[in-house]
Amino acid sequence: MTTNDSLHHRYKAILAPYLNPLYTSPISIDRGEGSYVWDVEGNQYLDFFGGVLTTMIGHNNPAVTEAIQSQASKVLHTSTLYLSEPMIELAEEIGAASGIPDARVFFTTSGSEANDTALMLATSYRNSN
Repeated sequence: MTTNDSLHHRYKAILAPYLNPLYTSPISIDRGEGSYVWDVEGNQYLDFFGGVLTTMIGHNNPAVTEAIQSQASKVLHTSTLYLSEPMIELAEEIGAASGIPDARVFFTTSGSEANDTALMLATSYRNSN
């Protein structure tokens, strides 16, 4: 049987030494449902850290799972270099919800990109380089 300890030993043996779990005795999350996760040993936990602050939508949400499956069966990813109706529809919804006249939307995949964009927007707004 796979255990948290056995996976921790394998983790330390193969992953870069500067990557470290945050805990002395880390758990291996095997599955999740709603606000709860279970480790490989069957222990249940209330997940206060789900999605590392970026995808905090709960686990195994049927509506989200169905939407992901539907999109993945068509195309998984293209980029903003191509036209994508779902991307445009989402941008329109975000723009409308913002209440900002003539709103523009910029999609990113990480907090770093969001921070970089915020700095570029502030610099552009101030007309400073």
